[in-house]
Formats: sequence, structure tokens, C-alpha cells
Amino acid sequence: MEESVRMQLEVIDKATVETSGGTFLLRDSGP
Repeated sequence: MEESVRMQLEVIDKATVETSGGTFLLRDSGP
């Protein structure tokens, strides 16, 4: 399950970069 969650997070990360470039915010808030 952890692997699928990580994959989803990576996809969301890339999507945020394309949409608003908010990856830095996600990484700062992430664990």
C-alpha cells in the first residue's frame, strides 16, 4: 500500500508543478 501511495503522491506532485508550481509547498508540508 505504501508504494501505491508514494506513486500517487508523485503524480500529484507533478500535477501541482504543471498547475501552479506548488511542489515546494507540498514538500514543505510533507513528512
